[in-house]
This record gives sequence, C-alpha cells and structure tokens, in this order.
Amino acid sequence: VVFRSSAQAVLDWSENTARSFGTSKRAALESAGTFGNLFVTMGLAPKAASEMSISLVELSADLASFNNIPVADALEKIRAGLVGEVEPLRTVGVALSAAQVEAKALQLGLARTKDEISETDKVTARYQLILEQTTTAQGDFARTSDGLANSQRVLNAQIDDLRVKVGERLQPVITDIVRRMNEWIDTNGDQFAEDLASGLERAASAASALLGALGDLGGW
Repeated sequence: VVFRSSAQAVLDWSENTARSFGTSKRAALESAGTFGNLFVTMGLAPKAASEMSISLVELSADLASFNNIPVADALEKIRAGLVGEVEPLRTVGVALSAAQVEAKALQLGLARTKDEISETDKVTARYQLILEQTTTAQGDFARTSDGLANSQRVLNAQIDDLRVKVGERLQPVITDIVRRMNEWIDTNGDQFAEDLASGLERAASAASALLGALGDLGGW
C-alpha cells in the first residue's frame, strides 16, 4: 500500500535480506514500510521512497555491525535523525545540525533560499547527510558476515523466516478452526452458557450440602 507500483521491488528485495543483512523478511518489510510511510507522508514519490527505505534498512544492518549495537537500535537512530532528532545518531558518528541540513538542501537544489526549504526538503537533506557520513560503516555486515555476531544474526533471521513459512502453511487450518468455533458459539453459545451456569449452581448447592453434613458430624 505504501509503495504502490514499487511494492514488488521491495518484496523481491526482502527475499534475500536474511542472508545478506541478517534481517528477516518480516523485519525488513516492517522497517522499510516504516521509513516508506514517513517518506510518502512527507510528499516523496513511492519509487523514491522505496529506494530510500531499502538503503536505510541495509544501512541499519551495517551500522549495527560496525558499532556492535542491535539492529533495532540502529533503525531507531536513523528514524530519529530523519525527523530532526540529532542526538541519537551522534553516538554512531553522524552530525545533523540545522545549518548542515539547510546547506545540503540548497546544495541539492531542493530550494533556492533557506526560507523556501520545506520539511520534505529537510528529510531528503538529512537522508543524504546520513549516507555521506556513514561511508566507513557501509558494507560492514558483508565484510564481517563470517564472524560470530553476524552469523548469529543471519541464523536468527533465517529461523524467523522459517517460522513465518510454517505459520503460512498452518494458517488455513487454524483459520478454519477459528471460523468453526465462531459459528458454534453463534449457534450454541447461549445454551452453553445457561447449561454451564446451571451446572455450577448444582455443584455449589451440592458442596454447600456436603459442608453442612460435615458440620453436623463434627458437632456430633
């Protein structure tokens, strides 16, 4: 929905993210969708949004690998930086001051003067600055993919993908069971509730009678 005609390209890309970046297909699509929704909301075209989203998801894997932090943390730092929160990205060596963002927007030809720079222009400028200031980290996951940390990330991602595949195979069966349960409750729910309440009342009455009898015996 977010990427429209570019959606298939994002889906195709996600098929290999587990091995290439240690990110499961599910996680890659969720992250790309989050970035894409931000970009499209800010007025960028779906095709540009899809390309930028893919590059940032890949960058998050490299930043996580290079800085020995969780991928989720790297994703959050990038997201924060895109919307103008400068502090999170500073911990991984990226500076996004207001002056730098304005200068980059003008350099890219997004506006003629500082007063004409829109929020969309700022997001695009921050995106470019993030890429420019992370060149050292870019490609780090591939360079160190044989190491223990990244091998574990690949394994966890592939297990997540496997879980999803198993779930997809079981979904029709589980859906049918849930549907049948809903139909049974619609048809028999009221009678079941009445029978259950009646049974509980009888059980409570029997328990009360038993306790009374035991009390009489104790008194005797």
